[in-house]
Amino acid sequence: MSLAAVFGWFGAYLFISIIAMRLPEGVECAVTILALWGLILVCARSFEDKKTLPEMLAHGGIRKVKVSVLLFAFLAGAGLNLAYSGLLPLLPIPEEIVESYIDASAKYEEPSNALMFKAVFLVPVLEETVFRGLLGDRISRFAPKWIAIPAASLIFAVMHGDLLWCAYAFISGIVLTWIYFRCKSILPCISFHLAFNAANYLWAKILPLPDEAWAYAVSLAIGIVIFTSFISVYAIKTKE
Repeated sequence: MSLAAVFGWFGAYLFISIIAMRLPEGVECAVTILALWGLILVCARSFEDKKTLPEMLAHGGIRKVKVSVLLFAFLAGAGLNLAYSGLLPLLPIPEEIVESYIDASAKYEEPSNALMFKAVFLVPVLEETVFRGLLGDRISRFAPKWIAIPAASLIFAVMHGDLLWCAYAFISGIVLTWIYFRCKSILPCISFHLAFNAANYLWAKILPLPDEAWAYAVSLAIGIVIFTSFISVYAIKTKE
């Protein structure tokens, strides 16, 4: 199974995901199945190159890390989502861009079980395997990390479609690629990504804030504190 086949399937998954946002729920289930196949193909690539289980797992970026490292990455991801939630309403973003973002996000306000499963669990595993475990790792083999990190993050961002999604995906991608290079494992990246995506559904219910500038500022401040605190602890833990 060639690497081109892996990215071909992943590209098809992303294309259908964008189309599926405006299609019936049944299509969402089809996207979930396609994403699973994409993950299988990524695994097949590992099986092709490596013979022993530790080699196959390491080749895909799955290396053992401390539970505390996963926890700190998880909390940092939740904090970054909260910071984004407070920041976006405070920025002077053109109305047409905001409307495009609202339209793209509408389907996620009351998601089906299939859509929530894909967004919270499946997407983090698949995207971190491809963009950090495969793409970021391979770019770093012929380019310094200061080039590999933004390059992999830019590709990750472009795949998100909507302009605002691309913007925060680029910033998140930089953080995620740095996390990967810090300990050469996609497991903390998956933990961070999972928390970030899950927070899209949880913050509004746990911390319902009024539609006021001060509330968004509070959300931004709390999110920054949570993110910087736990990403700093993550950096310390992975340096040990």
